[in-house]
Amino acid sequence: MNMYDYALMNGKLYIDRRWVKHNLYVKNGKIALISEDFLPAEHVVDAEGLEVLPGVIDPHVHFELDLGKIKSVDDFYHGSVAAAYGGVTSIVDFLDPAANADELEDAFQKRLLLAKKCVVDYHLHATIKNPTGDLEQFVMKMKSLGMHTLKLFTTYSDSGRRTYDKDIIELLKLSDRYHFLILAHIENDEMIKADKDFTYRDLPISRPSESERSEALKLARYVRDYGGKLYMVHLSDGHTLKALIDDYPDILNKRFFVESCPQYFTFTNEAFHQEDGYLYSLAPPLRDFVSRTLLFENQKRIDTIGTDHCAFNIIDKKDKPLNQTPLGIGGIEHSLSIMRHHLGDEAIDKMTKNVAAIQGLINKGEIKVGYDADLVLFQPAPQGIVLEKHGRADYSLYLGQPSAGIVISTMVRGHFVIKDRVFLGGEGRWIKGRDIK
Repeated sequence: MNMYDYALMNGKLYIDRRWVKHNLYVKNGKIALISEDFLPAEHVVDAEGLEVLPGVIDPHVHFELDLGKIKSVDDFYHGSVAAAYGGVTSIVDFLDPAANADELEDAFQKRLLLAKKCVVDYHLHATIKNPTGDLEQFVMKMKSLGMHTLKLFTTYSDSGRRTYDKDIIELLKLSDRYHFLILAHIENDEMIKADKDFTYRDLPISRPSESERSEALKLARYVRDYGGKLYMVHLSDGHTLKALIDDYPDILNKRFFVESCPQYFTFTNEAFHQEDGYLYSLAPPLRDFVSRTLLFENQKRIDTIGTDHCAFNIIDKKDKPLNQTPLGIGGIEHSLSIMRHHLGDEAIDKMTKNVAAIQGLINKGEIKVGYDADLVLFQPAPQGIVLEKHGRADYSLYLGQPSAGIVISTMVRGHFVIKDRVFLGGEGRWIKGRDIK
């Protein structure tokens, strides 16, 4: 008789947007069988009273992000340990921005070496900055390295990272030809104000809502007119989402995809008036109450949730002018429990299946026979609050926030990285991608 490696018994499994009470069997790192039968296994885990979810895929993290004078505090090891405590079984980080194909390959090799410290599985987005080389060669090099997603910036011209409209249009055309997805940090560069006297309290003035909304509508028009597929990272403002729904219903969620983040559902820019308001500094910044309300009202049109995890310590942010303040917060450990508090079961596909489907990640994001056994055992607690953190940063904005429950155990490819809230170790692998058509 076939002996399975693991049997997860009596759990409530999330499959195709429904909860089913079945047993799940794991063999050789894969989901081998989903059945009501009781079959022999080397290890049996009683999941009675627990929810069994597909492992979370965080499509937007910044581990070991080097800003020149400062680096984000979570490296790939510590960041991925925190991720595993939160039920995240796969992360996608970013290459350093490259201007041409040669720079791209160098950036890939350097980042891949760092990523091998991950205890969960990992992938990388290619990143382009104001290109100096042939765009088609850049895309062909990216594809040859196994990447099918390319991030660009419509702002940060001051640091040479901006990609201008002519090249964005050309990349959209290449997107159809070479079957890849463009990720875009979307803010109107001309509307960004960088006064040397600004502090974190001036973020709403420095990076206004209209800078996101106007640029998003322009890029949506380019997608409609020129083709291609584009994915908007970290949408911060419900007004932006509502404008996209009103003006571009024909391409939204089909060729123009939207990612948002837990921070925009959890906080508003009222936080800047708190004594520790500097800790809430990030880009795009937190928006007002009406904007957050619009996010909730239109959340079904948000495709994915990524954390934009970029953690720093208190001293890195305190008592500094805005132009010397690193803009980023941590959140990867608490994203699942926070977003399930906000959106219930609607959060699950946005953090698993949708990410894998839109970004072309193979055998990830679903509880399905033949897929990687990336699984989360989640204890629901409707009145819960966040009590722990495991990242290297000396604070978390989510401590004390309402939570839908807690991750008890996290399995990556059939191996427990977290078991009963204890870290057992793990060895992440490169996630294979596919053409995005």
